[in-house]
Amino acid sequence: MDVVANGTAIVVASDAVEALSTAQVIVATGHLAEPGDVIRFTTGGTLFPREISVESVTANTITLVRPAPSIPTTTDPFDILRFQHQTISTSGASSTQISFDRNSTNTIVTEDTGTPANSRPLPVKIFDNAGSPASFAAGAVDATTIRNTPASDSPHLLATRHEAVTTPLAGRLTDGTDFISSEALAAAQKTVATSTKGIATVGVTLGWDGVTHRELAVSTVGGTTLDAKHEAVATPLAGRLSDGTNFIGSEALAAAQKTLTSETAILSTLAVGLGWDGATHREIAVDTAGSTKTTTQTVAASFPARGKITGTALTGTYANIFTAASDIQTLFLINNCDQVILISLDAGVTDHVELASNQSISYDFGSNSRHLASGTDIRVKHGGVVPTTGAITVSAVV
Repeated sequence: MDVVANGTAIVVASDAVEALSTAQVIVATGHLAEPGDVIRFTTGGTLFPREISVESVTANTITLVRPAPSIPTTTDPFDILRFQHQTISTSGASSTQISFDRNSTNTIVTEDTGTPANSRPLPVKIFDNAGSPASFAAGAVDATTIRNTPASDSPHLLATRHEAVTTPLAGRLTDGTDFISSEALAAAQKTVATSTKGIATVGVTLGWDGVTHRELAVSTVGGTTLDAKHEAVATPLAGRLSDGTNFIGSEALAAAQKTLTSETAILSTLAVGLGWDGATHREIAVDTAGSTKTTTQTVAASFPARGKITGTALTGTYANIFTAASDIQTLFLINNCDQVILISLDAGVTDHVELASNQSISYDFGSNSRHLASGTDIRVKHGGVVPTTGAITVSAVV
């Protein structure tokens, strides 16, 4: 089976979500989307940065292949993307053309050896601090001119006393006489007394005691001096615990499970395992043996006010009968009119349910790990004949 993978797309148009949109049907008057396009919700929108493909369209609506995780907010911006094949050569090679803006016009980099004046190379220039092309000339050094001959005040024209010596200039010290030299490393520690001269630079190592920066203390052999209470113990310092008394030790692993009663001392560290109940992080419950509890948990059901329209009030145009104030687990639709009625679950865009006279139906979303999203606009209309008796009723469990 041939499969064509598209890796590039163009932006057909930018649009915005309009009122009465749902999680799957976007209302956008006069949009330019077509089936197979992709809707990209852009910065500032409720669904940013999601992308969902288009299943079908009408003049003013866009139906997505699947519902979005939530209903977009009116005025949320989105782009309409359409797949575009990349152009290659007849040998299958990708285009390697390079272009740049030349005098505000996009220009392809070109070399014409027959007529060099037609060549368009990438510009290579050096700019000064003000962003203007630098000039090249002789003279005094300034901030905007690059010299092609040594300037009269150029810093690389060194004094005669430096140029006359055979020792590299970088080794000359600031006293104008001495130089930095190398010496063999001796087995003994270096001190000021073993060197005839040193570079006059003093570096001081400081530490923070919580209030003040203090110079680090060292011993007569240059070792860092530790607190006396640490130095006096025989156990390695890394093993000392913060109580100043106990140490971290090792022991053989036993076949039995470790408990607090089998240890003389433990590190005072507590870790708490948390789980997510859909709204709050809660500590995981265990029984007296330490096993995780698996008792089935339920929550109290809530019953929102029902929606009702008498049959004689129905017309051939959809009218709102119920709007979900929260996610619905179970939905009941009851028709005790003497005529057929139609029900739409997407604000009148689609005829979802047809109920005959004195017919009812229920949807158990919860048992299938589904729900009817909060904000769903349920609407009703007659199926062609106005009822003379009865009413349409909608109720739910949330």
